[in-house]
Amino acid sequence: MAKDSKTILLFTEQRDAIAYLTDEEAGQMFKAIYDYAEDGVVPKFAGPMMSVFAMIRSQIDRSRDAYKEKCLKNSANARKRYASKQQESNERMPSDSNACDGFPPHPVACIPNPNPNPKKNPNPNIDDGTNTSIINDVEMLEGEEYPFDKIWEVYDKPIGDQEHLRQRWNALSHDDKKAIFSYVPLYVRARPERKYRKDFANFLTCRTWETTPINSADLQNENNQRSDQSIEARRNAAQRTTLQLANKLIGARNEPVANFDED
Repeated sequence: MAKDSKTILLFTEQRDAIAYLTDEEAGQMFKAIYDYAEDGVVPKFAGPMMSVFAMIRSQIDRSRDAYKEKCLKNSANARKRYASKQQESNERMPSDSNACDGFPPHPVACIPNPNPNPKKNPNPNIDDGTNTSIINDVEMLEGEEYPFDKIWEVYDKPIGDQEHLRQRWNALSHDDKKAIFSYVPLYVRARPERKYRKDFANFLTCRTWETTPINSADLQNENNQRSDQSIEARRNAAQRTTLQLANKLIGARNEPVANFDED
């Protein structure tokens, strides 16, 4: 029997049944109760002894079932309280460019690996099956494929401790780095003004490349902004040309008119 609790409940109503037993039988009965409660062993009693044990056994089983039900209810209530507190915490979080937009921070993206390389073999003459040179070569290739300096340049918001961010970047997995390199150019296009981009530290903490998808509407807004800027530039150029032409015409009117004598 599974040990769901360490308690055995005996009721006074059972006293009369046990009173009919001899002292020796009562001792055997209590030993049998403990054996059943602890290990699920059913004694090989017969006659009145088995009848008394069956009554007490039924009570023990009901108590166990009630205990399990209480544990399940307490666990469900605890999960509800946790979910409610988590929701309140998310609702209180700010939604500016330095916040996570309602998503909880991702600890894996924030904490660098304290021991990126395996422990060195204390005895170099014994092969422990770990080739550290191969592991370091793989890390070097990954670093060259998705370097921090490149993503820092493309993100183009130089705010934060660059060396600390470099350590966090190196702690990311190869797949995360690959996904970020694909995501950041679209993110920058969708938010051409730096103030609307998260600081890079918060970008990593919030795992923005996973939590904030870039859709076609975001890129369309960027194209519209560029189009508006282009129209405004052409309008300003036309106004300057018109003003220059007007100044030339006004200057020509103020010049003296030449007289030509007829032959």
